[in-house]
Amino acid sequence: MDERLPTQIFKDQIFTCFFYDFVGVKAMMDLGAVDNMLIEMDYPHTDSTWPNSLKLAHEQVVDLTDEEKWKVLAGNAMRLHNFEPAYPTVEV
Repeated sequence: MDERLPTQIFKDQIFTCFFYDFVGVKAMMDLGAVDNMLIEMDYPHTDSTWPNSLKLAHEQVVDLTDEEKWKVLAGNAMRLHNFEPAYPTVEV
């Protein structure tokens, strides 16, 4: 039998994603589950926040620390999907 509390099972096994959910961001903060939260843009769907996706993403994470913002906006997805994005190089 699993002795973990439901909140711990959630933190161990579930990831959430959102593109417009101020209440959900606050709930995840209160739960201490920022490591389980990923932003999504959902482009090109008509019910997405495009073309204001980046602006709205930053507005939703305004109450997070810089480290938490990085996790939600990029780091958690990188960790979950085990990838390192390609960064453009500047040729001199």
